[in-house]
Amino acid sequence: MDSKVCEECGKEFIPKKKGSRFCSQECYHKYASKNPKECNRFYKGHSGGTVKTKCYICGKEIIKPYSIYKKAEKHFCSRACLGIYNGLRNRGKNHPNWKHGLYEGKNVGRNTNKAREWKKLVFKRDKRICQRCGVYCNNKNIVAHHIKDWKDHPELRYDVSNGQTLCRRCHAIVHNLMEKGEKYRFK
Repeated sequence: MDSKVCEECGKEFIPKKKGSRFCSQECYHKYASKNPKECNRFYKGHSGGTVKTKCYICGKEIIKPYSIYKKAEKHFCSRACLGIYNGLRNRGKNHPNWKHGLYEGKNVGRNTNKAREWKKLVFKRDKRICQRCGVYCNNKNIVAHHIKDWKDHPELRYDVSNGQTLCRRCHAIVHNLMEKGEKYRFK
């Protein structure tokens, strides 16, 4: 292989790879720092290094590598500050799971004292026995099911006669049948 002359220092060298222009990594880096556009095919106006910026939440001065700095508009000094920002940002319409208000109010009233009292009365009336399969239900396996839907019949939400005790398995079966539009029978 023929010898070449290093474009940075002018020394003659025998290249290890075809197309080599520099005698060493050191010479390449010196040349690249002077000519970033030529040496870095991903060049976008900055040759690397670090950038001083401020935390978006607390204002603390932080130093970020340029590669990370250019990827985001807002920067944080810690996970705690990032968590505060996400907590403030991800609410209502800004939450990634926002459904354009489609489900707004669906569960309003389900976790009230009135609803808990209704559930207790349904369990007491049915003696904690599943009305579909006849099994006694413990605290983890019991559900108070609305015969007529919660969302479609707000006037019957707390009416004990519109409730029945089901085990979790039967409750899932009942809802699956309801989604298919089938009627279900109880023993």
